[in-house]
Amino acid sequence: MLNYLYVSIFVSFPEVILVLLIGLYLSNIKNIKLCPLLATSILQTMVAFIVMTANIGLVYSAIIQIASLYFLVIIFFKIKYDKAIIPVIIGLAVQGIIQSIVLMIIDVFFEVDITSLVENFKVTILCFLPVLLTSLLLLLVIKNKRFYLKDIEAERNRKQ
Repeated sequence: MLNYLYVSIFVSFPEVILVLLIGLYLSNIKNIKLCPLLATSILQTMVAFIVMTANIGLVYSAIIQIASLYFLVIIFFKIKYDKAIIPVIIGLAVQGIIQSIVLMIIDVFFEVDITSLVENFKVTILCFLPVLLTSLLLLLVIKNKRFYLKDIEAERNRKQ
């Protein structure tokens, strides 16, 4: 149980922040306030911890976490339900791609058994560090180049 707590605090929490920031910036939502970001991240980390301890399987775990993040984005970022899924899916997809690539590289070069990450929180946190750095670099590029995939901010302003 303590392993799950460490993973939640040191992996899930920063990961949720990055998923939200990447998803919101790629949706052209630039005016991100700290309070909703932290509230959403803390609550989503709690959901992640509950799901990890419930041991319900990866498919159901993913569905629950996507749905909860979607509802939290609606509530805390005041994005309409039909638009809120866009930053969530974009952020999760980008983070998933980064994780897949980085963990594959770690597996090849350092021969870390990726399936053992669930049992060993120290290795999990160490393997997350390159994912974190890669995500931060991507976020900096997105912010500095003002790159976005879908402009839901303009759509929100037009409808108001």
